[in-house]
Amino acid sequence: MRKSNGWSTKILIVALLAVLPTVNVRAADNAKLKAEVTALLTDGWTLGPDGLAAARGHFETARTTAPTDLRPLWAMAVTEIRQRRYADAAKTLDEILEHDAAHLTAWQAKIWLSMVARKYDAALADVETLVEHWPKAGDSSEVEAREDASRFLGRVLGYLWGPATGKVADDRLTEIEQQIEAKLESTDKTAFTESRGTVLGKFTDLQDKTETTREKAKAEEEKSKEQDRERLAAEKQNVNAEKGTIDQQANLARATAQSQLQTLATALQALDAQFNQLSARAAPIQAQIASFVGQEQLLITRANSTKDRFEKSDLLNQAQAIAALRFQAEAAYAQLDAQARGVNSQRQANLQQQNQVNLAYQGEMKRLGMKADTLVKTEKRISGELKKANTAATGVTAGVRNLSTTSAVFVTYYDFPVEREKRRIIDSFK
Repeated sequence: MRKSNGWSTKILIVALLAVLPTVNVRAADNAKLKAEVTALLTDGWTLGPDGLAAARGHFETARTTAPTDLRPLWAMAVTEIRQRRYADAAKTLDEILEHDAAHLTAWQAKIWLSMVARKYDAALADVETLVEHWPKAGDSSEVEAREDASRFLGRVLGYLWGPATGKVADDRLTEIEQQIEAKLESTDKTAFTESRGTVLGKFTDLQDKTETTREKAKAEEEKSKEQDRERLAAEKQNVNAEKGTIDQQANLARATAQSQLQTLATALQALDAQFNQLSARAAPIQAQIASFVGQEQLLITRANSTKDRFEKSDLLNQAQAIAALRFQAEAAYAQLDAQARGVNSQRQANLQQQNQVNLAYQGEMKRLGMKADTLVKTEKRISGELKKANTAATGVTAGVRNLSTTSAVFVTYYDFPVEREKRRIIDSFK
């Protein structure tokens, strides 16, 4: 009895599985599902967070409408690729492949994402899995899908043999290529080989174009460097000439200042000698004046102290005589003093001229020093530019770098056809 019940349970489960729809079977087409998927692809095509948010809203509604239909998932994956949300697209693709391991286009999208991210080992692992789920030979319903996948795989292998050469071991690529060719029918092999050759040919053309552009840029760069060297040599010659002129001007300013100062110094010596002579002549006269003053005061004092009228008169007469001598001495001293003041005035003028000569010389040397400093900076600039001009021309310009970058990225050889898949998804609804 227990055995019978067990078998009955198994039979019931098998029967239920037979009548329930699987996730690989599309839900019946209906207007709501078509409308939501179409809106998902239409609104989601607008780049940016708003478009992506709208697409996700339609996706949730579409999944609720038809939980077992994979088209909403595939539409979301295509939209996420369009939006460059590659991490999200990878998760959506994994969900699709979890339900339908034979979804060739989903495998291509997943491999494409790995190739764009330069995860070549992961891409090749998925290539092997795709090959394991390759449609059976002779299946006419999969002709277009097989040809698309064959061409895609040809581009992947062509890229790894060409632009990405060395990123994966040659024996690994050879092994994968043998696995692919073992699964392909003759028409698929042709598509695979043609696509592989197309990538390699385009890569060669881009390399040739890059090299041609680089050589042309190199020639132009070398010509420009030669012109720079000639220009800098002329600038350097001008700088050297200016340095020579500055040296001459500095020497002339120095010699002129020295000559003027020497002349002024000689004149000052003569004035000092003249002043000393006047001072020597004035000293005894000044002593005489002091003596006369003393004598005069003494006679007046004696005259004021005597009671003798005749003696007083005589003493006052003597005092007047000495005063007359004092007046003569003071006049002589005043004359010498005037001459001395004149000499001093000339000395001050001489010293002032010396100061002006020194200031003029210092100003000229400062001006020449500033010009020399400017020339030093110019020499440094010339030296730096000359060093750059003497480096070997490479021809590596922005255009060459762009070409080189273009030839190295997978999207140059295959950009995932989101527009085609968008059209196919919409057209899949009857």
